[in-house]
Amino acid sequence: MEINSDITRNRAEEYGFDLTNEFVIPPYYDSLQLLKSEKPQIIEGGRGSGKTMLIRYLCHATQFSRKRQDIEDEDFRRIGVYWKMDIAFAKMMDLRGADTDLWMQAFINMGVLILSSEILDSLLNIKTVREDISDEISKIDFSFLKGFDSSIPGDLLSLKKYLHIQYIKFQSWVSNYKKDDHPLFYPKDLLNEIIGCIREQVQVLKDSSYNVYIDEYENLNKTQKKIVNTWVKQSQPPLVFNIAMKHQAMDVADTLGEEKIVEIHDYRKIDLEILLKEHFETFASEIFLLKVHQHLHYNILPNTTYLYDVHIETLKYRSEKEYVENIRNKIKLIFPILSENDVADIITNDKVLNKRVKEKIQDDLIRLKMEDYFDKIESLKVPSSAIVILHALFSRDHADVPLIYEELVKYIENGKSKFTDWIHNNLFGCILYYYGEVNRLCPLYAGYDSFVTMSKDNIRHFLELCYRSLSQSENWNDTHIVEPQDQMVAVKYVSDNMLKEIKQFGPQGNLLYTFALRLGNIFEELRKRDSQSEPEQNQFSVKGDIKPECITILSNLVKWSVLYESKLTKQKGLENGVEYLFNPIYSAYFTISFRKKRRIELTSDDIITMYKGNDEDNKRIVRRLTRMFSISDSNNAQKDLFEL
Repeated sequence: MEINSDITRNRAEEYGFDLTNEFVIPPYYDSLQLLKSEKPQIIEGGRGSGKTMLIRYLCHATQFSRKRQDIEDEDFRRIGVYWKMDIAFAKMMDLRGADTDLWMQAFINMGVLILSSEILDSLLNIKTVREDISDEISKIDFSFLKGFDSSIPGDLLSLKKYLHIQYIKFQSWVSNYKKDDHPLFYPKDLLNEIIGCIREQVQVLKDSSYNVYIDEYENLNKTQKKIVNTWVKQSQPPLVFNIAMKHQAMDVADTLGEEKIVEIHDYRKIDLEILLKEHFETFASEIFLLKVHQHLHYNILPNTTYLYDVHIETLKYRSEKEYVENIRNKIKLIFPILSENDVADIITNDKVLNKRVKEKIQDDLIRLKMEDYFDKIESLKVPSSAIVILHALFSRDHADVPLIYEELVKYIENGKSKFTDWIHNNLFGCILYYYGEVNRLCPLYAGYDSFVTMSKDNIRHFLELCYRSLSQSENWNDTHIVEPQDQMVAVKYVSDNMLKEIKQFGPQGNLLYTFALRLGNIFEELRKRDSQSEPEQNQFSVKGDIKPECITILSNLVKWSVLYESKLTKQKGLENGVEYLFNPIYSAYFTISFRKKRRIELTSDDIITMYKGNDEDNKRIVRRLTRMFSISDSNNAQKDLFEL
């Protein structure tokens, strides 16, 4: 189905700065206290956590949009100003034969010019939504600023135009700094004086505080981070600086002085992913259902205005059990779920797959010199879920065929049988095993629940899975259901593209991509084990001492959400108390599990080799791990068979 591009937008940059009627208020919004706190805030979150949408929502283009009604005086007490760095331009202000001090002054000047213009833009937006104070704003006299620059004009529109021209001149100088003398650099105090002029001359803005939100802090160089850190540390009303960044990005705590920036004392940290985790299913589903409601003319939501309401009563309503279940049921109708038993039935009803299953079982029994049991099993009405795991059970060392057969008969006759646990522990992995063998799309990746797990609290990934599935569906307009086959194609497409996207993740993107390919390949090779004696593996821990280089690599992988870091609940041997989950959005590319089950152990040297080593060294890691688990299968066969 061809769908309007409006519904497929999933990045903040695609919406512009006015997010009125676009930004769904997060259920955790009230706990942020973003419009009440006067302390600087550092807002952390990975790609797709919604941090850019959130801070753009807080800024003047949205808060003072002409689409909004009834903007009161109280709404002007906190005015948000957004600044996303032009990274390519910022990088030009680094060395190139010049002293660090020159580029420090240049960076400060750039910030002052951009933020001054944004503050003036906020006045223009206020004028459009409050005609009663429009004249008062137009008459603001900025001539006091001539102390910084005698050429600065005194009226609002002329000042805005003048600052824009100064920024153009500044950009030209940065590109040709060796040929031209640098233009006049403005100090940060210019911002304070502009704000002072506004507060003194506009009665309704006399108590206004300007909150700057600097986005993508992680892309600044160390010197630029020191400058921003200094601004944060020195923040106080009416000018407060806040930062939005990815995890692990606060790698510089220094300021331009001797002090460092310190959490609690200097700022409050907000981790959006922690806040989002509890509400992710509902929140992501609300966003998708809203887009369907708005753009596909399917009125699945009887009302949408409450999704833009920040009042605590509305937020509580959206967290109530009945509401959450209602939203879940609505979206599950669109993306029906196939259970593991359903997929097992698909396997046994598919000519190619069913033949593969039977051939595996027959070969196992021949190897075990128990050929006569094949006909015995064939004569039974064995449920698909039991048939699909038989090869794994027979592949384990010391497999007791008569006992397995006896338990199978009990299971068929609804008696107490070990097959109940064996199916529970092995069916998912065995399904992936067979689909991986024939290189087919696996139905386990289809369904709303699978989308949620693969998205791992990443709104962008969830929406991409949903939108791509819709685009694959030819029957949507008639049924309002996306068939599993269409979902499977969409998941594979999204997984492939998200993996390729890693190359664009900063200056080390190609190395991150290489690591992701190699890690996925390890899990793929482990998935191919006939015995399936370990539940699905898609995470690892680091064994032994961790080298500084390895720490840097892991930090970078976590920052870009290629990996998710968490504390170990059960620590074995020489493991360092942290485990890393491979982002499950990549699982379909490798036909590996997206469920968090078991981990493998890697060394610090393994991580470094997978990140930047040669292919032959990496192959040795793969061979070692697959051989290690083959030995483990042999040594723990009885436990694998009867205790898992």
